[in-house]
Amino acid sequence: MGYSVMDAVSEILAEMHYLRLAFKNDLVNYSALARMIQPLVAERMKENVGLDAIIMAIRRHVHSGAFNGDNKNIYEVVKDMKLVLRTDMCYITFHRSDETYHALIELERSVDWIGGEKMYINQRSEEISVVAMSRFLSQLVGIAKGDGKRIKHKAEGLALLTLMEPMTCDYTPGVLAFLASELSGIGVNILVTFSSLSYTSFLIEENDAAAAYDKINSSIQMAKKLHDKLG
Repeated sequence: MGYSVMDAVSEILAEMHYLRLAFKNDLVNYSALARMIQPLVAERMKENVGLDAIIMAIRRHVHSGAFNGDNKNIYEVVKDMKLVLRTDMCYITFHRSDETYHALIELERSVDWIGGEKMYINQRSEEISVVAMSRFLSQLVGIAKGDGKRIKHKAEGLALLTLMEPMTCDYTPGVLAFLASELSGIGVNILVTFSSLSYTSFLIEENDAAAAYDKINSSIQMAKKLHDKLG
């Protein structure tokens, strides 16, 4: 059997991850969606395709169970997350050099982790970024020794939203996308995202901190209820 309208529509919908929750809750207008993706279907089929055929393919794709389990798996992870918010944070990115690297490592040794101080260093081959409490900003800037060209970017007045995650998070597709969409849905911009095995952190504007905390906390509570409902 050759490449069909169903094949084209299924591929396109699989790429539209942001619609998964809407499909699961029967919030999608199939006719409007068909009109939207009609040019994409025609491009893949290399011929014009009628709206009725696309609508039928959308229905078949949804009824095939393509989205079954997606959100349940995500809720299984999110429901067990713990949330921590830290304000008065800063962010600075340096052009990478050995001198800068060693200066940052030396400064990090002064961080009182037991006392609650925080500094996170993220490295790439071309640059080094630091997220830290604002009290370290002057020392971080001082590493540039007055050479502004060593600093690529600097920002103050930030907050760090950190989620403590169950181990299953690393093996469940869509969790990070779900959390990011929850924040973008209320207009919160994520400046930086970084993670380790058990933690994921979002660096945001401090003005958005309260709204972001409330939204993610509500999402955790919602995940608990929906996970129980979905069984």
